Amino acid sequence: MAVLVEINAYDPVAGAPVSLYASSHDDTDACHAPGPSVWWPALAKLPALRYDLFDGAFEGQITAPSSSLIMQTEPWPSFARYAFADARVRVTSGSPDNWTLRFDGRISSQPKIENGTAAVDFAVDDKWLDTALLTTYAGTSGAEGAATMKGQTKPLALGAPRYVPGKLIDSINNVFQISAYNAISSIDTALEKLNRFAPSVGDYASYAALIGAAIPAGRWATAKAVGMARFGAPPAGLISFLVGGDSAGQDGWARLPGQIIRRIALFSGGAGKIDDVSLDALDAARPYPISIYIEEQTTARQLIQSIAASVNAVAGVSWLGKLFVAPVAIGAANTTLAADGSALPPVSSVSQIDVAAPWQKISIGAERAWTVHALSDIAFTAPLVPLGAYLGLTTYREGNIVSLDDGSTWLYTATTPTAGNPPGPGSAYWFQYSAATGTTVATGVNQFVLSSFVRGLQGLRPGIRSALVTPNGSNGSPTAILNTGLNLNADYSGLRNVAYATYTDTLRGDGNNNDYIDVFWSPGPWGGDSLASGNGYMMPVKKGDRAYFRALLAPHRSIAQLFLLIFNKVGQLLNAPSVYGGRQGGGQFGDPANFGPPVEGLYDIVEDTAALAILMVRMIGNGGNNPYLFLTEPGMGVIPKTQTVLPPYSPGPNDPLADRTIENMAASFVNQGGLSTLDQATINELDRNTMTATTSGSVSGTYGGAGTPSIAYIPNLGADMAIKSGGSVYLTFTGNIAATTDATGSIYASFEILNAADNSVLASVRLPTPGFGPAGRLDNFVIRILNVWGGLTIRWRVATRATDRTWAIVQNPQCSVYWTAL
Repeated sequence: MAVLVEINAYDPVAGAPVSLYASSHDDTDACHAPGPSVWWPALAKLPALRYDLFDGAFEGQITAPSSSLIMQTEPWPSFARYAFADARVRVTSGSPDNWTLRFDGRISSQPKIENGTAAVDFAVDDKWLDTALLTTYAGTSGAEGAATMKGQTKPLALGAPRYVPGKLIDSINNVFQISAYNAISSIDTALEKLNRFAPSVGDYASYAALIGAAIPAGRWATAKAVGMARFGAPPAGLISFLVGGDSAGQDGWARLPGQIIRRIALFSGGAGKIDDVSLDALDAARPYPISIYIEEQTTARQLIQSIAASVNAVAGVSWLGKLFVAPVAIGAANTTLAADGSALPPVSSVSQIDVAAPWQKISIGAERAWTVHALSDIAFTAPLVPLGAYLGLTTYREGNIVSLDDGSTWLYTATTPTAGNPPGPGSAYWFQYSAATGTTVATGVNQFVLSSFVRGLQGLRPGIRSALVTPNGSNGSPTAILNTGLNLNADYSGLRNVAYATYTDTLRGDGNNNDYIDVFWSPGPWGGDSLASGNGYMMPVKKGDRAYFRALLAPHRSIAQLFLLIFNKVGQLLNAPSVYGGRQGGGQFGDPANFGPPVEGLYDIVEDTAALAILMVRMIGNGGNNPYLFLTEPGMGVIPKTQTVLPPYSPGPNDPLADRTIENMAASFVNQGGLSTLDQATINELDRNTMTATTSGSVSGTYGGAGTPSIAYIPNLGADMAIKSGGSVYLTFTGNIAATTDATGSIYASFEILNAADNSVLASVRLPTPGFGPAGRLDNFVIRILNVWGGLTIRWRVATRATDRTWAIVQNPQCSVYWTAL
């Protein structure tokens, strides 16, 4: 394939143009290609024609493509005296049967001549894009404005801009010009201080006809052919218009991005320099109506760049000098590069490099108001006064404007001042001035560690049935087992990992005293875990935060409850907001549809000392046998205070222990998940201190009357037991409840755990017969007390119930109490 270059230079000595014809090949077909002269085989280096549409700064600049070539000067003895700067140059390639013009542009500067060759730099001619777009008023009165307007730019309306101000060009006749270049589609509405005028009294063909019309005071008329409007009386307030813009181009009333870019290019002298096919394709790919109002001087380049960027497109100038715009799209991959050598082409090395954030972001506005009205520009029956956040005790008057937490603003419209009437839908006192901004949907805020269970249940602590009996008792067997794990079936092939908890007995559910078990919680000060065990897993919170929590839950023969547990910095529980939900009978294979809607909650933290939060899941009995529960997609996070819509689910952060290679360096080096060995013996299990106290004896009398309950005292747990503040204590009761079983078999034991300092009750539990072993034996009944510090007193009684209000004490009860402090 041959390349032909034609340069139209100028000979200053002869005072005449001169054309140079050069070829890349020394053969008959190339040297005698069509043209007015022989094509000399003088091209020593061919140009490289390429586009660079990305400048590294995401600015979307329209840049002119450029290149260079080297040619011998011998065929033109006077080459050195020719003027080449800004000379036209064309590049053609092909064969005798098919010559194709590839480039049409200008030489950038005088060539550099050396050793009989000349280096020629050239680029596309795109100077027309940088000429001033708007024309100016002559200041000769009438349609050209008063003398004071001389040199001011004439406005241009494209699309359907809203609240455009126009320019007052004739103050005597009250004439405003909205768009000064061609006919416009419409002037739909005229407003004064945002009060709408009645419809136009008519449309006139010219400025002269418009000012010659009789227009009553308080009315207005249009001259769409010249983009003008006239009022029957001088306006008293700020004027604005709702208009349909320029409609004189080949597209008529231009609305789409490509159409408006074409109009701008033609205004700037781009006739014959526009790739119409690409603009039509842009409108097909981005069929979004846009609107622009221009009243300050600018260039076609600046406007076209901003329009293209607003619809995710890129603009450029082709090698033939044609403006084009193409939508940005990511196509399908053509090749897969495999670092392990399993695919061709081979990959020699792989490395990860830092990726910087984009330097500049594009801001896109919708339904822009081209005139921003101050409160004083708005007509109202009283002065408009913004007063900030609504306060219930403040007296508000007509014209006062307040805001609510959701970002909405409200205008007081009642004529009588009042206090204590909050804004809201249907209020007789308030009108909603602006919509709530609290519908923002935050993404990527999930702070639940290992929410996708990428390392099994490491992000969750499983419950222990014996340690989590409810304060009102359990009718389950003391040997019942709570099983927890991941993905219930061995052949699991679901959509996502699902945690499960199953209980091998019945949890009572009588409507008032339902049994429950805390089956999962994220590591932190709950269920016997220490505060230290939650390092890296707990979510930091503070007063004033808006916290969200969520999960997909599916309870079977039970009720699911999701908690967000709020603690202070030493691990003391401050609050436990919760929500119920989940689909009964679903959830096993991870399909969100089988879980039903997410169980979600919002909580505005009001506790002064709030510092940490964890997620906890509770399974509540409803009388069903062998209840179980599925859990997936747990999440928690802090979202904007004004947000009222919960964010969509996103995976949580990575394992916070993954980089602690000092504790399991070998496993970390081979990427085997890091600290699995720590789960063999947790810090909690190694840090326990155990003491035992035993009480026995015989008491008689009626409950609450005669008789003395047995009392056991546990010493100061802070000093004597050396536990951490906020720790937990497990109390285990065992022994013979009665020497002989009551005839009715209805034996009851009650236990009260009190703070030894003030005798306040920390827990109160009553167990019926099914909680006992054979012959009235009490086997390892456990109560857990959280956040203890100081001594505890234990009172217990064993009795039979004769009536609803009378209790008979069983003789010779014996009971040993063991406790374990963490």
